[in-house]
Amino acid sequence: MPDSPGHFFARQGAGKGGTTRRFGRKNLIAFLMILIEEWHRKHPDFPVPLGDLAEEDGSHQKDHATHDDGFAVDIFNLHLLPGKHKGPPYRLSGHQNPFYGRDKTIELARDIAAKKPIFSMIAVYHNDPELRDEVNTQFPLRPPITHFAKHEDHIHVSLHDNTSLTPEQIDSILGLNKLAKLVDKALDELLATGQMLVFGAHGTLVTALQTVLNAAGTAQGTTLPPLQPDGAFGPKTKGRVQEFQSQNKLASDGIVGPKTKQALASNV
Repeated sequence: MPDSPGHFFARQGAGKGGTTRRFGRKNLIAFLMILIEEWHRKHPDFPVPLGDLAEEDGSHQKDHATHDDGFAVDIFNLHLLPGKHKGPPYRLSGHQNPFYGRDKTIELARDIAAKKPIFSMIAVYHNDPELRDEVNTQFPLRPPITHFAKHEDHIHVSLHDNTSLTPEQIDSILGLNKLAKLVDKALDELLATGQMLVFGAHGTLVTALQTVLNAAGTAQGTTLPPLQPDGAFGPKTKGRVQEFQSQNKLASDGIVGPKTKQALASNV
């Protein structure tokens, strides 16, 4: 889930190694991006406090097993007053808290329910009976918002993998179409020259290499963080090249020659 002014992560550090559980399937991220963009236009002073999504590697969460598949998200209750979202840790104890913004939370729940015709939902939970009655009456769609233990302070949403949006529409919402064009352009630039790239090199070809390496890491899996496309072939870029070469049974010398370029083209 990308950063935006319309939301913040209320449980930073809850994941493995103190990381934030901010990863999900394409449908879930697209759902949240649409929901939060619409909400932020109406209520810029009430950013949406997101709880757990999933771990980056999809591993099991002992405290949140229903999130393992990447289709679920928790959205915490909104504060009664604008500007009171202080960021993590943020958690109202429940719908009986004196600072619980019931009207805003009900409105957000209505916005969630309004997405049911687009994003097929498996379950929506919240334990405020007033919220459930209002939203379920206005949106008599399946599934209704239901009571579930320990859901006093947040709305839990679980999506199905079905959606009325096409894969192309989902990718457009996520910005992946623009990213694909950027990667294609970088790959063309990299393949158009016989120049070898080595540690210490600088320039637009290195920027193209870094862009393609990031795409290859997404497609193939990487143990290293994404590269900043800064045009400088430093230790991090060399490390990513060597990792890629090792994964593709090439000499791990960190030198980007014809074989490494062709392997990048094949993987990307």
